[in-house]
Amino acid sequence: MRGWIKIHRSICDNWIFQRPDYFRAWINLLVRANHKEKKKLFNNSLVTINRGEVVSSLSALSKKWNMTIGRTRHFLQLLEKDQMILKKNGRDFTHLSICNYETYQDLQHAHNTLTAHSQQIHNKSIANPSQHLKNVKNVKKERKKENARGDFEIQKALFDKLRERFGLMEDHYPAYRHHIEAMILRWKDKTEFLVDAFISDSDSEIRDLRYLCEQGIDKYAAPQIKRAEFKKTPNGEFVAYCKKCGQQLFFPNLKSINTSSSCHAADLVATRMMANA
Repeated sequence: MRGWIKIHRSICDNWIFQRPDYFRAWINLLVRANHKEKKKLFNNSLVTINRGEVVSSLSALSKKWNMTIGRTRHFLQLLEKDQMILKKNGRDFTHLSICNYETYQDLQHAHNTLTAHSQQIHNKSIANPSQHLKNVKNVKKERKKENARGDFEIQKALFDKLRERFGLMEDHYPAYRHHIEAMILRWKDKTEFLVDAFISDSDSEIRDLRYLCEQGIDKYAAPQIKRAEFKKTPNGEFVAYCKKCGQQLFFPNLKSINTSSSCHAADLVATRMMANA
């Protein structure tokens, strides 16, 4: 990726600067935007991408920004609400237009626009400081509400993923909301990955959503064992050793090998020589 964009220091006063993940994603959008018109084949559709536009998908943006799809969707909604982008959805892609793109490319336009904007804010704050303070408080209050709405969307999306597995109805969500919220606070951006790992584990014996949120989900964060290293005994069982004490343990198949030993909750290793004992 070649070229450059201009960022005025007044961006530090923008709401997007308060969230490192949002700021990083916004900068990524700016540097990815086309600086001249071109055509691109996207999922077998020929798309014209004009200057200041980005064509991608929610999943690709989520991966690039290291966000969940729900968080990515909410971030784009915030940008659209603040008139920083225009968004239109194609059949298999999302088409984004950066508003006032010339601000980040044209030197004179950027200087004039941002200088005038900064002066206007400065004049208003001097003329009526109490009103300025009130406006700042209102903005903070609105941002807090927006963050709460975004958190609700993420929590509800995770519940919708899990409720079918546990035989729950949609109106059961309020009873589990705080448990899901606590799980997200512990695992943050890894939560969706861990939930997907649990859902794909058809042999899991976890039958209670509360238990899953409080501690059951933790097992899916443990490093995966290289199960191919474990040897098979003549009677068809697989042997493993406690890394702490060297105790020999037997398992009926590779899939049943736990991520830790039952004696010391330590890692399992393939040979006694690898144990600390």
